[in-house]
Amino acid sequence: MIFEVNEKLYSPDFLEIELDKHKDMIREKSGLNPIELDSLLTLLMENIIVVPKEMYDKNMLKADDILGGVDKKDVPFIAVALEKGAVIWSDDKDFEKQDVVDVWKTSRMVAEFL
Repeated sequence: MIFEVNEKLYSPDFLEIELDKHKDMIREKSGLNPIELDSLLTLLMENIIVVPKEMYDKNMLKADDILGGVDKKDVPFIAVALEKGAVIWSDDKDFEKQDVVDVWKTSRMVAEFL
C-alpha cells in the first residue's frame, strides 16, 4: 500500500487480485475469521484510491531501475509512489534496499496516526 502524509492511501490497480490470492495467509496471520477478514478488506478497499496502470506506467522504467533488481512485483508500488509523491507503507524488507522513496513500517504508521 502507498501512503501519503495527507492520509490518502494509493495502490496499483492489481491490489485486489493480490489480496484475494493471499487471503488464506492473511487470515492465518491476522487470526480473523473469514467474515471478519472480508469486512476488514472491504473497509480497507473503500479507503484506497486504486491507481490505473496508465497513470503510473510512465514511472515504471525509473521504478524498475530503483527496485527491479530486487523484486519485480514491488516495482509498481515504487511507480505509484513516484507518481503521487507518496511514501510506501510496508514491512517488506525489499523496500529497504532503495533510498529514493520513503518507506514507513506499520509500527511508524501506528505511532504517527493512532
